[in-house]
Amino acid sequence: MKLAAIPLILSTALCPLSGQIYQSRPEYCGRPADANPPLPDISAAFDGNGEAVLHVGAAGPARGISLHGAGSLPSILHRIDEVCPLDDGRLVVFGGLGATEILIVDPAKGTVVDDFFVWRPVISPDQRWIVYEKMYPAHGAPDPSSEDLMYDLSKSAAQNRPGGDLANTSDVGAVIFPPGQKNLPFDNLRLPADQRHSLQSRFFWASDSRAIVFEDELASQPNKIILVTLDEKGTPTALEHEITATDLCGNSPPDVKTLWRRLDRAEVGSDRNGTRMMVLDLSSDDARCPTHIIQLSTSDFQPSRTEMHVRQEPTHGTVLNGQPATPPKKK
Repeated sequence: MKLAAIPLILSTALCPLSGQIYQSRPEYCGRPADANPPLPDISAAFDGNGEAVLHVGAAGPARGISLHGAGSLPSILHRIDEVCPLDDGRLVVFGGLGATEILIVDPAKGTVVDDFFVWRPVISPDQRWIVYEKMYPAHGAPDPSSEDLMYDLSKSAAQNRPGGDLANTSDVGAVIFPPGQKNLPFDNLRLPADQRHSLQSRFFWASDSRAIVFEDELASQPNKIILVTLDEKGTPTALEHEITATDLCGNSPPDVKTLWRRLDRAEVGSDRNGTRMMVLDLSSDDARCPTHIIQLSTSDFQPSRTEMHVRQEPTHGTVLNGQPATPPKKK
């Protein structure tokens, strides 16, 4: 649902700042920008303590809901980019600076029921799932790798965490790609180059909310289109299609030696007897190959291999209690 006005920026001023919310990222809600009618009964403010407060209610005084986070850790919400109302009455609030902070709010109870940090989130069209890239520091992260996760909005906050720890705001959700990962703490950091994935596009949901398409890059291999299908329980199956010169340039491609290619858009149809059709817009940095539209089906994909990541142990530069630390010997 669409709201409009000024963006909210964190302030340390004693007087609260208030205003309606900039609905600047409609893709977060999984719907077109013009699909959401205005909701004038929701606004937000930062109070005298610099804490974001969501105001809900058109009849009488608006109810203030402090967006302080669901666990013991405080929210660091600096900006509210999008608010997505769910059919059950809850609100999904997207904000932050840099990484996206997601807060799930229950207006009826006036509480935040979950709070966590991610990259590039998108809600499915049926509003059951949020897909995103696992959080890692934007600067200084040691050899990060993309790990793609999914949050089930039909489950509780604890059920969406591998260990059920509500204070954990980064290892949230179930792994959809690469296969074989378990969303363990720091399992997306300090990986060898040949195990480092890089998400190269946003996530695109299928119209029936049972598949996700995105572009992945791994080491020196050709970029791949990843198709993740979901069963009724949300169990993922990952498939991949290598992006070829024909995909980029048509049936008579020149000698393309490009290092840059991009999935700009994907429209993914519903499952029809085990087959999905999809239309993709691909572009590259080769001027001879302008944006090319291709059509793929499930038969154009191969199963993604299960990966067992091996983290690199630090060998130098780590200091513990003023002394260089030596990694423990492997047993």
